[in-house]
Amino acid sequence: MQPLQNPQTPADAIVLLGAAVWTGGRPSPTLLRRIKHAAALYHAGAAPIIVGCGGLGNHPPAEANVMKRELITLGVPESVIRTETRSRNTLENAVFSARILRQEKLENILIVSDRYHLPRAVLCFQTLGFSATGSGPGRSVGKTPLNKWLFACLRETAAYPLYLVKLRTIRKRSGF
Repeated sequence: MQPLQNPQTPADAIVLLGAAVWTGGRPSPTLLRRIKHAAALYHAGAAPIIVGCGGLGNHPPAEANVMKRELITLGVPESVIRTETRSRNTLENAVFSARILRQEKLENILIVSDRYHLPRAVLCFQTLGFSATGSGPGRSVGKTPLNKWLFACLRETAAYPLYLVKLRTIRKRSGF
């Protein structure tokens, strides 16, 4: 991983979106790639707080708890890590972590996920009233098969319009 430049304008928080946890509480390669990217951004001064998002999937513990453990091993102080352990999808990531972000008055956020996922994730957080941008790790050459990346991109293309409708409903109900 290349060192990151110190950002011109730091965000209030990095919001790290989850991915699968494997047997024995091990982060999947996707989750580990995201965690390492968030840690590198933190160490480069991109934001003083990291909010890990992700609930319990097929294997315990919750994704956010695995993130916290791994971030600490990468030198991120425990005191700057917040966890949201209920969400199961991108929309829930945004809705549930919004409570943490608002409670701590964190409005300018940097979302960490895979690059193909960032447009939809940023849309969710912006719709909830946050100033949001995204940053994603590069695809690990030889580690992630191209067909999986292509499938993920197609899934995002199909999910984006659906999320526009869901977010419009949320905005009407909540008054955003």
